Amino acid sequence: MEKSICLTTEEPPSLTTGREPSEDLSLVLPDMDFMLNGRDEPRVVFNYRDPDSRKDAMVLKDPNPFHNAPRPTSEWFADKSGCSPLSNPMGFATDGSADIAFLRSSSSSDFTTDLWPLLSMTKISPCFADILFPGQYYYDESWWSGSFSHPNDIDWKDKTPKLYWRGMSNGGHILGQNYHKFPRFRIVDITRNHSDIIDAKMTRFAETHCTDDCDRDAIIKEYDISGPQSPKEEVYKYKYLLDIDGNTFSGRYLGLLKSGSLVFKSTVFDEYFNDWIRPYEHYIPVLPDLSDVVEKVEWAIAHEEEARRIQEAGKLFTERVMTDSQNDCYFAMVLLEWARLQSYKVHPPPKHDVA
Repeated sequence: MEKSICLTTEEPPSLTTGREPSEDLSLVLPDMDFMLNGRDEPRVVFNYRDPDSRKDAMVLKDPNPFHNAPRPTSEWFADKSGCSPLSNPMGFATDGSADIAFLRSSSSSDFTTDLWPLLSMTKISPCFADILFPGQYYYDESWWSGSFSHPNDIDWKDKTPKLYWRGMSNGGHILGQNYHKFPRFRIVDITRNHSDIIDAKMTRFAETHCTDDCDRDAIIKEYDISGPQSPKEEVYKYKYLLDIDGNTFSGRYLGLLKSGSLVFKSTVFDEYFNDWIRPYEHYIPVLPDLSDVVEKVEWAIAHEEEARRIQEAGKLFTERVMTDSQNDCYFAMVLLEWARLQSYKVHPPPKHDVA
């Protein structure tokens, strides 16, 4: 019997695939339906650390699942989830939701407050309960991939000792002056006083994020948001690269780790590989409010050998472990567990004779 997998999503296929999973998955998966979120944002607002979470998980209370679209989102998140991200011993969130653009003013919503088993590319713990899977940004064969062409790399000794970042003014819907809290605006503010070690600039304004309470022209002038956009290969010139959240997580991360430069990572979002890639071993963690970024760049400049070792370890780990086949393996394990919990009949893969 021919096997099929049904992806339930509101997004058109072109936004959810980018790269088709390996056909080998069909050898281990049953005919099954599952829910896959084609957006970059998490959707299941459910505080699994709440003392009543087990009881709440068994009751459907949301009359309009995946259609809750508050604006702004800060008060709604506080009321519905009652949580702030946990302090993270791995080096990320320590200062609560006030400094998280997504919780303050999400650019995309349509949430549910019931515990739906939805596969998503990211979540914020413990405020969201989405089930994580590898996004299309992390497949080398995908047109969404943030990979960089290795032949264009520059030797470490020839790279400029500065922290480099370019990107759009993403972060959330702009309401009044709230954009000053968005990380991409913050890094440009920091650059004003530390241009000797940081080179950060926004090259495009996110027009769709500008609400009625947004002075577009004034913001563009204040932050000198202008092109041209820099080519990917521009990153090779710099020893230190910043990967920073936009509307949600940044899909550049693994590509930057492969670039031959040391990655500084600032995020509040969990992804499927969070437990594999380790701070100070594969990258330099930076707080969500970027309050420690200057100090950490200065450390890297002063400790050349240690910084170089971290860069090499991150590149090697990403090339050897974060592969397309590894992504397929992880995705298959997630779907097999889904099938087991949903009582689908899972057939063992066919056996092959070994000569």
